[in-house]
Amino acid sequence: MERIDRSWVSICLGAVLMFSACGKSSKSAGDAGRANANSIEPVMAEANSEIQSGKFDDAAAKLMGLRASGHEFSEKEALAYRRAVSDAYSAAVAAAAKGDPRGKAAMEMLRATGNR
Repeated sequence: MERIDRSWVSICLGAVLMFSACGKSSKSAGDAGRANANSIEPVMAEANSEIQSGKFDDAAAKLMGLRASGHEFSEKEALAYRRAVSDAYSAAVAAAAKGDPRGKAAMEMLRATGNR
């Protein structure tokens, strides 16, 4: 009976060591992923692409989501964000004037949130 108890302890100890080693490498990968997630460049690129392709409402939603995310913008990021919002709003106004429903929706979204 005592031999079974020692085996059980050995198994538990091995499992704890294995999980603690896995946790460290996972944490490092998570930190790297978090650093990339904090970058607004991919979101800004997508929003600019959507503005160019006429998906004004999708671009506005991405920009609003970025602002609502609580991300603390650097000066450079804030400038890029304001430009993107301005571009999205200008393009949406022009599209809405031509009767584009996506332009009108984007314009209303940006107005509602004060993102102009």
